[in-house]
Amino acid sequence: YLANNQRVAVYEFSKARQLFSQAPQTPATMGDRFDAEVWVANAEISRGDLRTAADILTAIKPVLFDAPGLDPEIEYYTAKANLGIRNASVSDLESTLRSALFLAEWSLKTFPDDQGRRTWAEQSQDAYRDVVEWKLRQGDATSSLELWEWYKGAEIRAGERNGAEQSGDNADVLPDPRNAPPIPTPTTITALLPTLHDQTVVAFATFYDGIAVWVYDDRGVFSAWVTAPQDRVRELAVELRQLCADSTSKLADLRTTAHSLYDLLLRPIEGRFDPKRTLLIEPDGHLAAIPWDVLLDSGGS
Repeated sequence: YLANNQRVAVYEFSKARQLFSQAPQTPATMGDRFDAEVWVANAEISRGDLRTAADILTAIKPVLFDAPGLDPEIEYYTAKANLGIRNASVSDLESTLRSALFLAEWSLKTFPDDQGRRTWAEQSQDAYRDVVEWKLRQGDATSSLELWEWYKGAEIRAGERNGAEQSGDNADVLPDPRNAPPIPTPTTITALLPTLHDQTVVAFATFYDGIAVWVYDDRGVFSAWVTAPQDRVRELAVELRQLCADSTSKLADLRTTAHSLYDLLLRPIEGRFDPKRTLLIEPDGHLAAIPWDVLLDSGGS
């Protein structure tokens, strides 16, 4: 699944769920079987078989709240949100996103240390990415950016809150995602914009079918969607990094790769650049491997 070989992933996860169904039905094996079902659904979504994914999620919904812990619920609602974003006929997408985000936020408050919160950020990232993508598809550049930066700052938010004890929530009582509150509407970036006189921030977020990029400063918020195969962008990022690290690299090869990455990632927004402003880059995922200061525009700058 992580290697993006969805056919093999479906086969292996299907075997796993069959084995778990044949094992003694303890809370542990029930949880593992539920996990396997959700992973099969996610793999089917990734390879475009939305009907099969929908059938799997519908079949396991009756036992959703029998699974131990919060993780199965977060995984279920996140998978359902993934399906909804790719299938316009899903009518309850917003409520599904609310449930996934509510569970992820509640879970965040239960981790008392930085390591636990980092693990949480990795495991629950899809819930936040789905909400951001949903806002992007609505054409709401500012709200999608606010939610993205809100997610990126989740570990800090949790540390400041100092766990569920100070928030007034009872960490021993699992929340009901069916009664999830509205999706938050943070305004941190909006409040920051007037102070960005001499800087322009470029923030990226990677998704399965493209890359979102926001440009913001005291002139406002602008967004663009880069439709590019993730494997190709990843290959170029690694290639450029290796070329920069090798003193024997050919300058022509380095310039070609630097041009290619600029054309993919920065050309769509270069109209927002101002030479009098410092450009601040916030990469995401494999984009962090890019040595941004060596990218070249069409003029060689």
